[in-house]
Amino acid sequence: CSLVIGARVHGLERLGAWAERRLVAALDAQFALDGGHEERSPSYHLGLLSALTELRLLLGGSAPSVLDGALERSLAFAANIEHGDGDVPQFHDSQLGSRPTRRELSALLGLAHEARDGLWHHEQTGYVVARLGPHHLILDCGRFGAPTQPAHAHCSALSFELSSGMERLLVNRGTMAYGEGARRRATRGTAFHNTLQLGGHEQAELWRGFRMGARGAAVVERLEFDEDRVLIQGAFTWPAPTHLTHRRRLILQRCGRLEVTDWLSTPDGEPA
Repeated sequence: CSLVIGARVHGLERLGAWAERRLVAALDAQFALDGGHEERSPSYHLGLLSALTELRLLLGGSAPSVLDGALERSLAFAANIEHGDGDVPQFHDSQLGSRPTRRELSALLGLAHEARDGLWHHEQTGYVVARLGPHHLILDCGRFGAPTQPAHAHCSALSFELSSGMERLLVNRGTMAYGEGARRRATRGTAFHNTLQLGGHEQAELWRGFRMGARGAAVVERLEFDEDRVLIQGAFTWPAPTHLTHRRRLILQRCGRLEVTDWLSTPDGEPA
C-alpha cells in the first residue's frame, strides 16, 4: 500500500504500476475467499483494512477492481465477527480499541452492513459465527494462523466469545504483552482462552515471543440453525504427548441460554 501511495503522490508511473501488481498478488495470497486475513487476528485484520481503505480513497476511480472486491469481502467478514459494541473479539493478538473500527471504515467507503440472524462458517479463516436476536456467538474452529507466519497465533482452538447487545458475556483475555517472557507466553497460552486446558500442556508448542512448533487444527463437525436455536460442534486433536481429541458442542437458544458440552476421546475413539 505504501509503495502505491508513494508512487501516486510523486508521479512515479513505472513504480506505481509495479507496486499495484504486487498489491494484487498480496491481496490474493493473504485474504481468503471468506473475507478473512490469513493470520486470523481480528485486530490486524482491521489494521490492514485501514490501509486498504486509505489506498482506495486515494486511487478513486482508477482503483483496480480486485481492491474493491477484497474490501467488500473483508469488511463483510469484519462486520460478521464484531460484537454489538462495535469492537473485535479477542482472538490471536487482538486488543480492544487498537484499530479504527469496521463501522468507521465502512462509513468512509459508503458501505453498510446490517446484522441479521443466521449461522456462518468462514471455512478458510476458521471462525463460526451465530446470531440470534441480540445474542452473538463466535467460535474459533480453524488453524493456528498462517502456516508460514504464526507470529500472532494463540492456543485458542475451540475457544468462543458470547455477547448480548452491547454487553460482552464470555470472552478471551486478549493480548497483554509482546516481545518475550512469561507475560507473552501466558498471553498466547491455552489457559488464557475460553477453552479446555489439559494439565499443564499447551494446544501448540510455543517458543520465543512469536514462534510456534507442533500444532494441529480445529475442524467443524456439525452445524444446525433454526429460528429458535443454533448448534455448533467442533473438534481439536492435541499434539504430543496427549494426542487426545477434544470435542465441544455449543447450543445457543433465542432466549439467550447457552449450553456448552465438552468431552475427550483417545486416538482409537474411546472416551478419555
